[in-house]
Amino acid sequence: MQESRHRARGHRAPVGKRRGLRKLRRKYTLKNASENPDSGGLFRFKQKFFSAFRVPGRRRTRTVKRSLHNNIRTIYLMGFFQSFLVAIPVFVPLLQGHGLSMSQVLQTQALFALTIALLEVPSGYLADIWGRRPVILAGSAINAVGFLSLLWTDSFADFVVYEIILGVGFSLISGTDLALLYDTEVYLQKKAHV
Repeated sequence: MQESRHRARGHRAPVGKRRGLRKLRRKYTLKNASENPDSGGLFRFKQKFFSAFRVPGRRRTRTVKRSLHNNIRTIYLMGFFQSFLVAIPVFVPLLQGHGLSMSQVLQTQALFALTIALLEVPSGYLADIWGRRPVILAGSAINAVGFLSLLWTDSFADFVVYEIILGVGFSLISGTDLALLYDTEVYLQKKAHV
């Protein structure tokens, strides 16, 4: 448009603008040539042949459906690996090996349960506000940080912090994963009836 305005006045566009216009023209000419059905026989054949089988919006529906089925599979796998904690059978001997008494071990477990109980409702509220998936991802990240902090724990206070971190992570995940599973199932069933 700039070049045509300059030509209408009887002079050429400045050199910098001409180069930019040439690049744009070349880019769009090449792009349009590949999209133009009259530009090549093979392209025209492919476009006419495959357009007969194309259903508008079908590709998007399939990818949404596939991602929803992946939600279900991922939630079940996450639940399996969340319950498959290898450290549980050796956890009490581990804490006792670090010098904790049995009453301190039980206090840390009580603090873990109390953290989950206190944060269960606020984590559900966060899942409603932020979305289910981000809250599950945040809970998984907090759990990872908690389990990594187990490498540096030595005292009762360190184990208390470890249990609080895990309590926050587990409270973010518990309930949110079931809500996401329920929402996914409802959406899939609603789409199946439509």
